[in-house]
Amino acid sequence: MAGMVSCTVTGDRQFIGKLRALTPAVRAEGRKTVLKLTYDVAREVKHQYGESGLAVRTGALKGSAQSGGVTDSGAKVSGKVLVGQGLPYARIQEEGGTVVPTHGQFLAIPLDAAKTAAGVVRFAPRDATANGYDRTFIENGIIFGAKWSGGKGKNDFVPLFKLVRQVTIPAHHFVRDAFKTMQPKIEAEIGAAVKRAMAGVM
Repeated sequence: MAGMVSCTVTGDRQFIGKLRALTPAVRAEGRKTVLKLTYDVAREVKHQYGESGLAVRTGALKGSAQSGGVTDSGAKVSGKVLVGQGLPYARIQEEGGTVVPTHGQFLAIPLDAAKTAAGVVRFAPRDATANGYDRTFIENGIIFGAKWSGGKGKNDFVPLFKLVRQVTIPAHHFVRDAFKTMQPKIEAEIGAAVKRAMAGVM
């Protein structure tokens, strides 16, 4: 919020008593409204994921958007939307950034033979021999998997991974755009909740 507004109200005892009753009424209505809005925002995050151009591979990141419930501290009612819980790549997909290797000199970027049709990595370079390759070797920055032909004089060399020193991930802002899209609805529904609470005690 841009700031806070405070005011002093004076009047007869009956009017002031109704104003005092307004706080729990607003909070109760607020909890119900904010909880509903957390579900609405989570749905919008999933919609914006699709709009952002991000591919759905495992579906884990898109499916992670969910309501985190409501907290009532007495001073304020706040709702939470959870996105990317337990997914280390969630933040960089939202905000963008550069990925560098934490172990060794290179990142191994999977090529078609090491991915499923949906683009999910099937195995790591060290697991190539457990996935049908007799050995691996590196040439011109590519990790190849070798398959022996069984004495026919011909071997298959399949490109599996490309070695790079870093990868830049563009920002997609599907979470930020969801909140931006939902802001008018959030403000309108909270305003309507306050009016309903006031109508019940005034």
